[in-house]
Amino acid sequence: YNSSNIPMINLKKNNCLKARGLVIVGATLQKFHLWNISMDCFSKALQFVRFADFSSSHPEVLRILKYIDATTLVPLQLVSKDSPQRIVLKYATSLRAGNEPSGVPLVLSSHPGRAIVPVKNHFDYF
Repeated sequence: YNSSNIPMINLKKNNCLKARGLVIVGATLQKFHLWNISMDCFSKALQFVRFADFSSSHPEVLRILKYIDATTLVPLQLVSKDSPQRIVLKYATSLRAGNEPSGVPLVLSSHPGRAIVPVKNHFDYF
């Protein structure tokens, strides 16, 4: 044990705590269907654990990568209406009736955890 390693250990610990906080915030943002901002949180969390020099098989890294995979935007492809790959909107009936206010999330019941979202530049947040 070398006392000169204490600052490095503290830095790794702080980076890990920051990453965990960003994952919590990112997961919470997903509940509000803020997918782009959620992905930013997960990406920054991954940077923090990489700065902490965690291996790619470290549980924190694997957990963050799982969140990133679940948040990754997948392009839509046109398929026939009876295709097993078709998307089904969770609120399709309400949207067709036109009685929902604007801003109804386009959550997919056919693909749990996925939604149709606009892709924005980072500059759109300002």
